[in-house]
Amino acid sequence: MKFCYCPDCKILRPKNWYSREKCEVCGARCKVIRVKTTVLGWLSYFFSLVAILFLVDFIAGDYAFLKSLDFMEAIPSELFVALIFVSIFAAFIFQYLELARATKTARGLIKGK
Repeated sequence: MKFCYCPDCKILRPKNWYSREKCEVCGARCKVIRVKTTVLGWLSYFFSLVAILFLVDFIAGDYAFLKSLDFMEAIPSELFVALIFVSIFAAFIFQYLELARATKTARGLIKGK
């Protein structure tokens, strides 16, 4: 994960792909801080992918790719929708935890330099 730290504003924000290493508040050049992704981040990606696969499969109905698996046909549609929402919720929780951890690490890197 990348963060943008503006020495002028003293603001630390997650870096947007479109920011071009400039502060969103004052427009000054910001310092990019990279923090490695942990298991929490990878779990958020995994649950996002699971939610997307289930959602596409649910929308596609009989033409879906997951319906070819025998156990998927036995799942009632209500449970299938619940699995989609649980996967999305789990992805949000893990992403929140990863963002909080990465922000704390980035703040520590700023203070250490």
